[in-house]
Amino acid sequence: MSPSTKRGFSLLEVVIAGVLFVVAATGVVSSWRTVVVLAENQQRSGEALTLGEDVLDDLRLAFRESGDLTVGAHQRFFDRQRSPVAAVAQQGYTVEWTVAVVPSQTFKRVDLAVRWTGTDARPHRLLFVTYRSG
Repeated sequence: MSPSTKRGFSLLEVVIAGVLFVVAATGVVSSWRTVVVLAENQQRSGEALTLGEDVLDDLRLAFRESGDLTVGAHQRFFDRQRSPVAAVAQQGYTVEWTVAVVPSQTFKRVDLAVRWTGTDARPHRLLFVTYRSG
């Protein structure tokens, strides 16, 4: 091969390759952020599910005269380690439940909701329903 037949890339080819690389990299980076947000929201949903089940278990095991089982609305705040706190933690959970007497029955209905703000800054909630002898 003689030196006159060797060819490199033209400026147009280099620019096109650069643009394609930037477009592909932008797509990968934006997809990765979505995956991270979804994974964090999934983790928070799992924590909320466990917390809701724990509170329901406490209500099922509570004495009938417990203040948590009086008819009406109740509320507690929990941090991410599921410890009760006095005020709403920034990344914590709000657990609200309502106790109602079921007419002509000998039990109470407990509606429980776990609320939190997700990584996507949107409010989320899980709902639970159980019945307790009254």
